[in-house]
Amino acid sequence: MKQALQVLMTSPDYFDIVDEKNIHMAGQLQKINKDNADKQWQNLYEIYTGLLKERVIEGLSVIHGLSGCEDMVFAANQSLPFIDKDGKKKVVISNMKHTSRQREIPAFETFYRDKGYDLIYPPDSIVIEGMGDILPVPDTDIWLAGFGQRTQSNAIAWLKGILPGNIRSLSLENPYFYHLDTCLIPVNAHTALYSEQAFNEEGMQVLKQTFTNLISVPLEEARDGFALNAHLINGHNRTVAIIQKGNAKTIDIMKQLHIDVIEVDTSEYMRSGGSVFCMKMMTYA
Repeated sequence: MKQALQVLMTSPDYFDIVDEKNIHMAGQLQKINKDNADKQWQNLYEIYTGLLKERVIEGLSVIHGLSGCEDMVFAANQSLPFIDKDGKKKVVISNMKHTSRQREIPAFETFYRDKGYDLIYPPDSIVIEGMGDILPVPDTDIWLAGFGQRTQSNAIAWLKGILPGNIRSLSLENPYFYHLDTCLIPVNAHTALYSEQAFNEEGMQVLKQTFTNLISVPLEEARDGFALNAHLINGHNRTVAIIQKGNAKTIDIMKQLHIDVIEVDTSEYMRSGGSVFCMKMMTYA
């Protein structure tokens, strides 16, 4: 499938923790240092700006955060853009599990309409949370779809009639890995980094059928350091991973795979259950 190389972010104007939507948020209510959060977001934005200048990515856009949408900064969840078999830009608009996050959706609808996408809506009975749970495998026609905690299993059956290619499902049962993007990085058609604690036996069989080179990362780095919520970009001229700092073993693995590593601090966002991958969406021009 065609590589998406346009980065979309949402500014953290109203970022906060006001309830507990996942286990990482427990005990973190209203503990965000907003000055630090703004600095961390701006640093990530500047990294993407640098990658744009280096032609690793092709574009960078920002949607402004909205009042009452404290989680909107996690831009990986509201949509799932793709190119259909005829080369047309389309996007699945998410049905978010939490009502407060559904308020984020109109801003993303406007963005995609302005970019010339066809918008596709799931039935109201289906919960689906975009690229938080639906990940493409580079250089293949395979999608890996996590379900069980946010995205529902019936969403995957519905997506099989929407997305081009082959969709393979993975049950997510560990509460620390509530989205697929917290426990799996498809590096290329053959290699993936994963947390073995995130998947049941059936899920492991799916991963083994999909990748010939499966590399497990330490639990403490995946769970506590959000190592697998890194953003890996197979760019035009090199492969880059932006990752939360301090994940030494995962970073070493990436370097052995000839991936250029950029370490960042997303600690304020980790309180809310997300890191780099959660803080952006990859779209098409």
